[in-house]
Amino acid sequence: WLRHWCEQQGRTPRPDEQAAIAAEQTRRIEVACQGHDIVVADTTALMTAIYSRLLFQDDSLMDTALHTQRLYAVTLVTANDLPWQADGIQRDGAHVRGPVRQMVIAQLGGAGLAYGEVTGTGTERLASALRHVQAAIAPVWKPEADRNRA
Repeated sequence: WLRHWCEQQGRTPRPDEQAAIAAEQTRRIEVACQGHDIVVADTTALMTAIYSRLLFQDDSLMDTALHTQRLYAVTLVTANDLPWQADGIQRDGAHVRGPVRQMVIAQLGGAGLAYGEVTGTGTERLASALRHVQAAIAPVWKPEADRNRA
């Protein structure tokens, strides 16, 4: 949602716009969950809360973001093992990668939320992500074919 928002507005959000962006991200994930067994979200309200802290020294979104993050079966955190690439007005630069990643891990750890680290390149990176997803959903998810046999 943030990418779309920035493209529409032609700028990055102000501090007073962060809460609405986080809420819309969560709403969009909830809507997607209504029609699908598995939903993969590129980002969640947690990232908006992290950037609110980093850019605006605003922690007001963190509790709600962490509460919502608890509802998700798995959280993936990407390693900074790929070269940084500029991405329009959203990306601050390579110098922000480390601090942002550290903040994400610290917030997840402080809240007692586990995460899987995604590493590698290409198919290796995809396999890394899939291992974490499969481990998280295996106890609760049955593919359609298995459900029909039960």
